[in-house]
Amino acid sequence: LSLLTDDIRHDPNQGTPRYGKALFAEFLQHMDTCYDEQLTDLVILTNPNENGMASGRVACEFVVNGTYK
Repeated sequence: LSLLTDDIRHDPNQGTPRYGKALFAEFLQHMDTCYDEQLTDLVILTNPNENGMASGRVACEFVVNGTYK
């Protein structure tokens, strides 16, 4: 969480977007409560701007390995 800005937008694969670090922290806590999982095979994608720098958009593709608690 320390690497995120306060205005983070989290678009989950289900549900509506979450805005702000506090709501993202709540999401992470819920996930830790409900699942015992590990993410593997991460591919992180960024969208460069005209200067070749990241524009603030990031996506991640991954495989979830785990169980429901």
